[in-house]
Amino acid sequence: MRDLPGLALIALGCGLLVSGAIKRRARARPAGAIRPEFAAMGEIVRPVILFAVAFVALKTAVFYFLFDGARFLSPLTFGGFLFVLAAYAAWLVLATQRPTRGTVQTAESQLAGPRPEDAPPAEPRLAESRLAESRLAESRLAGASAAHDLARGGRFASAARE
Repeated sequence: MRDLPGLALIALGCGLLVSGAIKRRARARPAGAIRPEFAAMGEIVRPVILFAVAFVALKTAVFYFLFDGARFLSPLTFGGFLFVLAAYAAWLVLATQRPTRGTVQTAESQLAGPRPEDAPPAEPRLAESRLAESRLAESRLAGASAAHDLARGGRFASAARE
């Protein structure tokens, strides 16, 4: 019965770690733009909070051992409290740190599945023919634009008359 709060604190810490992992995956997906001043504020405040959590954990440990905290808290409850502080610090880092580029690509590939442009071409000639088709389409587009300009009497029309 005396260890029941310790077990509850350990369960709370595990919940924080799972929540941080879920939040990290959610941040890997592009969600929208955040205002730059809020992003900068988050980058500045996170180390301050982590320092405060470490300071509270250190003070708690010193006073627990200095004033015989085992009279009031079981070692499991004390360990559970320190675990919650460590789990909160980990949650804060997971929830606020920007994901690396590889993490974003991994999350996108898990959501979207394989993309056809990532697959290697079946034959080298196929890739070359696709490149040739795109160049042909660009030249047709440029020719159509010049013909349209010529019909309207634009700059190409004056160059053609000369």
